[in-house]
Amino acid sequence: MIPVTRAGRWADHPAGPGLLCLFAVLEACVVPAPTEALFVALALVRPTRSWWLAALATGASGVGSLLGYGIGFALWDPVGRPVLEWLELTAGFDAVGRLYQENLFVALVTSGYTPSLICCIPSPLARSRCRCSPSWPVPWWGVASSTW
Repeated sequence: MIPVTRAGRWADHPAGPGLLCLFAVLEACVVPAPTEALFVALALVRPTRSWWLAALATGASGVGSLLGYGIGFALWDPVGRPVLEWLELTAGFDAVGRLYQENLFVALVTSGYTPSLICCIPSPLARSRCRCSPSWPVPWWGVASSTW
């Protein structure tokens, strides 16, 4: 039996697969959602449907990524760029963009596995520049955070 948690209650509900889709879309385009927790609960309650649920979540995540891309495409000029300018992050954002363009394959392969980009982006709250440790696995960037 699934522990009595929110995900466990949703797993027993007939709308569980619908919630899984909703969470997958939201997680892909807007905010983190407990997609994995709900998927595990649903798969434990309905193990014979686990592959179907996985396919459902994957498809919904794809739809969410397209939706997120559309939101970003539509709101970049009117909202995104002015926010970066207000936070004084335009130079760092452009530098990271150039690094991605120059090293596209390596950037795409490693971006999901390393937090190095986040470390090297200037902090909007502290209004200071982050200093990455030389031990960070980013030799392909060719720049240190101190040069930003």
